Amino acid sequence: MNTLIQFLILRSKWNNIEENQPIPVTLTEIAEILNCSVRNVKYILKSFISNDWIIWIPGMGRGNPSKITFRQSNRDIIEEEVKKIMKENKAEKLMVLLQLEELQEKERKYLLDILLYREKNNDTYSKDTLHLPVYRQIHQLSPSLVTRRTELHLIRHLYSTLIGIDSERGIAEHWRIESDYKRFTFVLRKGVKFHDDSTLTAEDVRYSLLKLKNTNFSWVVDEIKSIEILHDTKLVIQLFRSNYSFLSWLTLPCTSIIAANYTDRIIGTGPYYLSKHNESIVILKAFSNYFGYRPSTDEIKLIIVPVIYKQYFDGQEVQNNNSDVIEKQVVSQIDVGCKYILLHTAALSKEERLSLIQKINIPQMIASLKENRQEVATTLLRGINHSLTDQAFPNCLPSTVSIRTYKGAGNEKDMGWLCKQWEESGVRVNGTLVDYSQLYDGKTDVILTEISGEDSLETTLFSFILNKDSPLQLVLSPKRLKEIREIVGNVIQINDQEKRWEELSHVHNDLIEEGVLVPLFRWNQIVKVPTSFAKLSLNSYGWLNFSELVNEM
Repeated sequence: MNTLIQFLILRSKWNNIEENQPIPVTLTEIAEILNCSVRNVKYILKSFISNDWIIWIPGMGRGNPSKITFRQSNRDIIEEEVKKIMKENKAEKLMVLLQLEELQEKERKYLLDILLYREKNNDTYSKDTLHLPVYRQIHQLSPSLVTRRTELHLIRHLYSTLIGIDSERGIAEHWRIESDYKRFTFVLRKGVKFHDDSTLTAEDVRYSLLKLKNTNFSWVVDEIKSIEILHDTKLVIQLFRSNYSFLSWLTLPCTSIIAANYTDRIIGTGPYYLSKHNESIVILKAFSNYFGYRPSTDEIKLIIVPVIYKQYFDGQEVQNNNSDVIEKQVVSQIDVGCKYILLHTAALSKEERLSLIQKINIPQMIASLKENRQEVATTLLRGINHSLTDQAFPNCLPSTVSIRTYKGAGNEKDMGWLCKQWEESGVRVNGTLVDYSQLYDGKTDVILTEISGEDSLETTLFSFILNKDSPLQLVLSPKRLKEIREIVGNVIQINDQEKRWEELSHVHNDLIEEGVLVPLFRWNQIVKVPTSFAKLSLNSYGWLNFSELVNEM
């Protein structure tokens, strides 16, 4: 493996020279390229020669350089080595190759296809396995700590909630609600198993919900007055006041049921269990004792390939539709959520906020940055009705403005574009790019981020408004936040879903009118998978519904 990497690094220095063309070079030059001693170069060249990758003619006499001739193309050599690697079932070695900056684009695409889909004639993989690339590491997989799309998607497959997003996946088999919506009685499915084969009980449900009190999702359980366990499969939740949205809150990923006696382990009751999780790969395997329908796809492998991020957001395709490894199909949808900015009300006056907003031409932003930025977002979520009122945009730009965002998700280019627009208008802009975990650590005038939609749009808006780690908490005054919380407190007591949605939409629309919230654009979410897979659908996070996939081969 090291020999192949050394060869690719060396070959990349003369990519413009075809095979079988002698190239003058000295041992010292090769040592510098490979960052090793001249002595080691001699051993490395012997390996190249024994593999029939090069011809080496030593220079004779002072001033006469040696000559190296590359006999085979990178692709031919890589294919031969890949066969050996796959025969050994050591796919992790391919991940090392993929990180090499010296790889040419066509070679990287080939390796990525091999890594994700295997070769057509490779019969060593009897299980139905789907391989998908991910450009960043998967960090936290604890339901009460997760807020990013990919992690939320995995939580949905590793855990189950008391109330499912459909009737099949909820732990509660039946429930009864008192007419005032303050008392909820839940009857649990019998024999629900955790991934360690222990049996779920009502105590696990109580523990999982009360655990949220000390998290950013405390608003979900702040309404709970008491949880009474009647027996192992029956419990009663009593609220302080009527809450007609409470059932939908219990579908949120943060309310996923965890085992009360395993606080630090990823053990849920979902259709998949976590088999492996490190900086290079995440493996989910179908849970044979899942209480619902067993997934058809036995194994999901998320391969962490950071290099594809730069590749994609430099305007290049990550995967080749006309791959010679395997045919693929595309499934896509327009994002439920959007990329957006929030403007700080204490740092910027309303006139300054509106002046900055006036300089943002979103259609021009989409046309300029392209990639999969698809459509103008006039609202935070698809499904919110909002018509801009006629208002005069003042010419009151601040002299300086700071903007902060996190690495990834195309934010580098989005922030760069916004900075350029404001700078061209005479504003001095300070842009800061941080890790996602540090997004809300420092003070800033503008926050650039995105929102992903849950299956319930109403619940998504509740989360946006009430989560303690919502960026909205950072940009509004305590007085305004209190006003909004009071509005929400009244909304949950409305026994009419359309009316609740209307009232929540008013809060959203007011934030836009105040120059606090600016929706920018929605992504065209695209996933490419082998044509052998059927029943393809994307969820609200823009990910494949793993549990529904069927491999027809």
